[in-house]
Amino acid sequence: MTVREEIENIYAKIRHDLSHPYVNKYLPFPEIDKDKLLVYYYLFQKRSEDGGTGVYVESLMAAEIGLTAHESMTTERLNGKNEIKIRQLTALSGDFYSALYYYYLSRKPDIEVVKWIAEAIQTFNVNKCLLFYPNHTLNWTQAVTALESIESALVAKIAAKLGFEDWVPSLNAFFLTKKLVYEYELQTNGGSHSFLCNYLIDSLPHASVPFRERLEEEIKHAKERFFDSIKKVEKNSGVLSRLLPYLTEKMNAFCRFTVEEG
Repeated sequence: MTVREEIENIYAKIRHDLSHPYVNKYLPFPEIDKDKLLVYYYLFQKRSEDGGTGVYVESLMAAEIGLTAHESMTTERLNGKNEIKIRQLTALSGDFYSALYYYYLSRKPDIEVVKWIAEAIQTFNVNKCLLFYPNHTLNWTQAVTALESIESALVAKIAAKLGFEDWVPSLNAFFLTKKLVYEYELQTNGGSHSFLCNYLIDSLPHASVPFRERLEEEIKHAKERFFDSIKKVEKNSGVLSRLLPYLTEKMNAFCRFTVEEG
């Protein structure tokens, strides 16, 4: 079986396990980040030489999707029964997705990985609280740093624990760029903002630079950091060498139609 075939099988397995007729009736199907799926696949190649890589990937992706589901929760006061039901289902579905990772790992007991995921989720929650419930007003740089830690909390922790600590800066920059480009395109194409953008616009100190231009500049900086850090690991990338062309191509695609080259 080729790598592409194995990854498609893992993807199909996750979609099957996430599917629930009642939940799917009210909520959009959760997005499965294929970039993170691929990264996890290669990260766990050495740890699972017996062909059990899929179990680890399914576990981490379930945890990622659970955290993302909870992130979509709204906080405004609701009156309609259907709106309240959707919010309740969102919370419960996030709990369900998060619990799936225990189910996956129960088929391949690995207490060490369970501990790593728990530590990563703690990092995610700490930085989420720092961003949305700060002890003091954050400036733009502090907010973006917190966002970067949120976006790659799990993947950075796993990479470091598996001996790929040199890759953490590249992964951080890659997934931060992906998130910023998503927010940029959402605003540009629909003229609307996500919950995150609305929060940042409302809570960050007003500045003379428009929010869209701030995003453009931050995307450029993240892209530069990605390619600078990639240069430091490409000669000793080992099993992750096959990730380099993919991540590089995706990074260029992220920025091609959003930020003009300087």
